[in-house]
Amino acid sequence: MSGASQVALNTIGQTQEALTRIQSELAQKRQAEEAILAAHAEAAIQDERFRAARETEGRLEAQQFQTDADFAERLRVQRMQDESERARWGDDVQKNMNMQIAILQQQMREMEAERVQHATVTPVPDAVSQIKTESGIANFQQDAKGQDASSVAVKKEKSTDKEAAAARADALLAAQLQATIQSVNAAKQRTKPATTVSTAVKAEAGARATKAPVPKSSDDAKVKAKKATPKARASRKVRRGG
Repeated sequence: MSGASQVALNTIGQTQEALTRIQSELAQKRQAEEAILAAHAEAAIQDERFRAARETEGRLEAQQFQTDADFAERLRVQRMQDESERARWGDDVQKNMNMQIAILQQQMREMEAERVQHATVTPVPDAVSQIKTESGIANFQQDAKGQDASSVAVKKEKSTDKEAAAARADALLAAQLQATIQSVNAAKQRTKPATTVSTAVKAEAGARATKAPVPKSSDDAKVKAKKATPKARASRKVRRGG
């Protein structure tokens, strides 16, 4: 082999080695670039995920805030409705109590008027008629004793009637008062103002129930009227005899 051929072979070999080295370097560079691109892509993906997570968190926070606001608003409306319902219920209880008190007072007035209506008052004879009948007192003393006994019997009978009427009135008031107390006790469980109303009702009704005295003046007037009746008859006898 000549020297020129050897040189050519050496040159070709060196050239191939250089090409191989260049190709290897290019491959390494390409791999490095691909790794860098992959790293950038991964970073971009992570950034996108982080941004999406932040957006999701922001939406959740906004929804939570809106939910809290809605809950607070609903709670406020519910409390207002409860207060309104409680006030309306208290007004109904107060009206019911006032109505029951008015009914009790009206019934007590009617019973008092009935007692006054049944109490008959007889006028006492004046001084002139007593003077005219003094001369005939001895003639009707025996009759007066009989009239006194009958007046006592009538008084006892009327007193018994009054006691029976008073007992019926007391029983009626006791029943109505018991119903009122039961209603008030039920109201006290739910509202405090109702307790004050029930205490006033029980005090007023108890005072009225224990009042009901038996009038004595009308009974004394009846006894005097009965005693005066024989005197009037004696006066008529004296005038007839004259």
